[in-house]
Amino acid sequence: MQETETSYLIHFEEWTEAWALQKAITQNLTLDPFDWQLIHFARRFYQEHHLMPLTRRLIKFIRENLNPDFDSIALQQRYTDKPLRVIALIAGLPKPIQCI
Repeated sequence: MQETETSYLIHFEEWTEAWALQKAITQNLTLDPFDWQLIHFARRFYQEHHLMPLTRRLIKFIRENLNPDFDSIALQQRYTDKPLRVIALIAGLPKPIQCI
């Protein structure tokens, strides 16, 4: 699998859950069902819109499907202070354009 210099997957379609697990380890994360649902949501969103969902859209998905009390602070606590980058990395998506 080809990766960018910053470890993002170059070809979206090459992504596997095993690859995601390896990337999660590099981020000191252990993926649970919550994470997998969010990762698969981000991948579906990317397939449809050709971009990473913004934080607001991720929070909306989480609140509607996983945890009604979840907020952006919880997202940052779970995925560091750069949650879009971490989720994109693990989901095999390009580095989000909204992240410098």
